[in-house]
Amino acid sequence: MGRPQGYRLFARGGPVLTLFEQAKEFADDLTLLIQNSLVNAPTAVAEVREDRVSIHPEIPVPLFVDGDVRLAQLDIRFHCCLDSQNTWLAIETSSFGLTALADRTPILRFEYQRDAQNTPAAHLHFHAHRGALTYLLSRTRHEKPHDISTLHLPTGGSRFRPCPESPSKSLFGW
Repeated sequence: MGRPQGYRLFARGGPVLTLFEQAKEFADDLTLLIQNSLVNAPTAVAEVREDRVSIHPEIPVPLFVDGDVRLAQLDIRFHCCLDSQNTWLAIETSSFGLTALADRTPILRFEYQRDAQNTPAAHLHFHAHRGALTYLLSRTRHEKPHDISTLHLPTGGSRFRPCPESPSKSLFGW
């Protein structure tokens, strides 16, 4: 049986934050990450839905080249819950997608599903048509924009879990 919303736990060293408080801190950290990395980045918000919290920027994150040409957008979304001990914030699902604005073409999407059954927990969806992807690569001055095989897509480092900057790291160099 779960704890009522707002229930505060106490652990060694002081109080443990509620699900919403932990999610709000996570949203604040996400805001700092995207606003310190990108121009005109929006604020991230935490929205409560029953015993889950959705964390995402208020609008898709605009991605620019040369500081003023908007080429793409980054869609970031986390769905969080409490861990199996009903104590700490846990990522239930996450999705980070890159969409080209020239033709609204999805390029790629990194996803994580905590309780995945029929797919890998962390995985990549590659949607790109060659034209949309090579256009983005050439505009961001990729060394070989027409040779897609030279594109290295990060998969989340040593934990093999994608992070918000994964979709744009290879294309926009941050």
